[in-house]
Amino acid sequence: MQLKSPLVSIVLPTHNRLAMLQHTLNTLYELDYPKDRYEIIVVNDDSTDGTATWLSSQTSVVDNVTFHSLSLPKSGPGKARNAGVNHAHGEYIFFTDDDCLIQSDCLRMLVNAMDREQCGGLAGCITCRELPGVISRFCSFIRFNVTAEDPTVLPSFINTANGFFPRRVLLEVGGFDENFPYIGSEDLDLSQRIKKLGYVLKSCPTAIVLHLNKTTAKSIHRAFFNQSRGAAYIHAKNFPQRQLPFIVEHCLKLILNIIRFVLLPFPILWNFSVKQMPLTDSVCFPLLARTTKIASMWGRIVGRIMFWHEPIARYPLRDHSQTTI
Repeated sequence: MQLKSPLVSIVLPTHNRLAMLQHTLNTLYELDYPKDRYEIIVVNDDSTDGTATWLSSQTSVVDNVTFHSLSLPKSGPGKARNAGVNHAHGEYIFFTDDDCLIQSDCLRMLVNAMDREQCGGLAGCITCRELPGVISRFCSFIRFNVTAEDPTVLPSFINTANGFFPRRVLLEVGGFDENFPYIGSEDLDLSQRIKKLGYVLKSCPTAIVLHLNKTTAKSIHRAFFNQSRGAAYIHAKNFPQRQLPFIVEHCLKLILNIIRFVLLPFPILWNFSVKQMPLTDSVCFPLLARTTKIASMWGRIVGRIMFWHEPIARYPLRDHSQTTI
């Protein structure tokens, strides 16, 4: 007798990106996985663009897939994902984002890999979904958010745009730290705490998600700033006594990166004359590389000042009796 495929809960937080959310959901409904063996849980984090109204109009079963939606007051990414996990019924949790397109065999590949590996979490492959414009091309050039392309390389952390975990492991570690007020590095923090429990994280390159590239200067710099601010929060938790040396170190790095602006003509000429890149890319790529580095340093400084004293981490995941769908 053939065993049933394990039940998987797909947790998808969203904030003010209704059009992109709808595209993401369309790919989730088309997954090559038994429709009665996965559920989709969308967590609306205080959207003001009509997302709540649209979600409330959806039925509990869409294309034979069980669909749930939750609405929270402004909560941040950690709390939104924890709410989804607390609402989940699956043996496994698959996290993705509302700016992603999930390939049809992605979930099946993750389940098969977890059956083989029995690890604390799997990092699926994230590739760039390029759009027109120099910012999007820069994201592809630096391979922004690209992960898990080599199955032999253990991931340093699992990006929640394509992350797969046994639910019991998430419960054991307590889920995401809800002190992260903004998106950025909360998945790094979760991964570090899972590894501290003795679990191994592994890669699954065959499970592919296309992640939308940033398209504006504001969005790419905000992403670098937020990730670094989150990293500073992790430092504050792990090394509360080293706040001043951390700030001084990154102030010096910030100044150094500002000074390095005088060297920009050299990589610009190299890109244009040797690499024969288009003039726009030749000029903008070195400039963006420097300004995003400055955004990162500034994020670490601001984050370390925000969390001057060691924060009290809150890991509120709770277990409940599993039910079938």
